[in-house]
Amino acid sequence: MDDDDDDDDDDDDDDDDDDDDDDDDDDDDEKKTTTSSTTTTTTTTTTTTTTTTTTTTTTTTTNTLLI
Repeated sequence: MDDDDDDDDDDDDDDDDDDDDDDDDDDDDEKKTTTSSTTTTTTTTTTTTTTTTTTTTTTTTTNTLLI
């Protein structure tokens, strides 16, 4: 039975701590400053490569007449 009494005392201490936290939150609200910045960078690179190959073929025919 003594153990139960001790547990109750501990709970009371925890409640006090919660109250302290609430006070801190109020202070933070008064001093709160928000800064927001957005930077957008868009880079587009287009590369076009054209290759042209020309092939020329020459054919020569020679006729020889033997007499």
